[in-house]
Amino acid sequence: MKITETFAKGAPRYRIRLSVKGGIIEMINGATEKEMRRIATSLIQDEVRKTFLQAAALDADIYQLNYHTYLHHYGKWKRMNKQDAAHVNQNSLASVDVEIKLLNSGMLRTFSLH
Repeated sequence: MKITETFAKGAPRYRIRLSVKGGIIEMINGATEKEMRRIATSLIQDEVRKTFLQAAALDADIYQLNYHTYLHHYGKWKRMNKQDAAHVNQNSLASVDVEIKLLNSGMLRTFSLH
């Protein structure tokens, strides 16, 4: 997981990049590699965004984004703390990018997907 951030109107906006590796154990229908990646990417993005929004509703920083700001932008983090500004809120997540790498296709198909 890699986190980058930008600041808009003094508030941080976070971009989360995930790199995921996986394999397919068994395929029942003949989906293409591109289709499987698209579906997996969509599911992972939705889950990360949903988890983030649920945590933000509870004023929780589940992905430790505030800590990222503290480590990489200490001056801005310190100013936000003095202003008692909420660092992470429901608008803080700018994007979730997912890179999927399929390592193999399992036992029922004998060719590699990459």
